[in-house]
Amino acid sequence: MTLAAAGLFLLGIAQLLRVPRTSLGRRVLRRMAPKDISKPRLGWFYRYVDNHPWAALQTARLVPRHTSYLREVKRELERASLPDVPVRVIVPRSRTRWRATYAKMDASNRALVKRFPRGELVFADGTSHSWLPVERPDVVVAAIRDVLSVA
Repeated sequence: MTLAAAGLFLLGIAQLLRVPRTSLGRRVLRRMAPKDISKPRLGWFYRYVDNHPWAALQTARLVPRHTSYLREVKRELERASLPDVPVRVIVPRSRTRWRATYAKMDASNRALVKRFPRGELVFADGTSHSWLPVERPDVVVAAIRDVLSVA
């Protein structure tokens, strides 16, 4: 079991035991969230974690398979000729982000964008990988509008 799968499995068990509803659970969740998260978004995070125990457990089962699928997709993308279409890759950028952990992911995102003649990297300040659409929906909407306007 990968580290990510183990973490999701533990999260699912904690959810089934209703740990997120306790004061200790809330403190742990608060530490997991980005430091600059707003109160409404933190409330959404609490509700999400508290209401989806089976999702975490089922995702934990899929994570080990996911890695091999990602490798397969990467190989195919590297072989394929990609079309001349506008592409925006949105990358999280947070002050709390672990630089060493995400350096490889950033390099992969940059390499992907370079393969598209009209590709651009878009940084979403104050976000994490998992919660980017929730934390910065404005960045997602702006990227979609940008692609539609130049298509």
